[in-house]
Amino acid sequence: MLGFDFYASPGGGEVTLAPGTRHSIINNGDMEAHCYVEYRPALKSEWWFKLIHPFHDRIGREPRMLEIAPFLSQGVEIYPANVPRWLGLPLLYVAGILGRLLGKHRAVLRASNEYFAAKQP
Repeated sequence: MLGFDFYASPGGGEVTLAPGTRHSIINNGDMEAHCYVEYRPALKSEWWFKLIHPFHDRIGREPRMLEIAPFLSQGVEIYPANVPRWLGLPLLYVAGILGRLLGKHRAVLRASNEYFAAKQP
């Protein structure tokens, strides 16, 4: 986790993080991994994952900062983990404006819309 504590849970263990803990979920192994995650309170997490995961599935990579910053600056409780929050929030706000002006957020919306349209009966 970004050079801090590292938690591994092989074989179906459980990891609990304190609120506000910087973290990421990464599979560094060669085998497929399944991760079941529960957020309490969930806040806007469901919205976030419905936006970001279709992008990754359709485009094949994680969204870049200018592509996701317009959404993060709209009050989603997810922040860049690699900078201090006091610096990250103003940078996120500026990146959100820039990303929106450049239209970078449209690829994320398009991928999400295509993904859920394909799932409709």
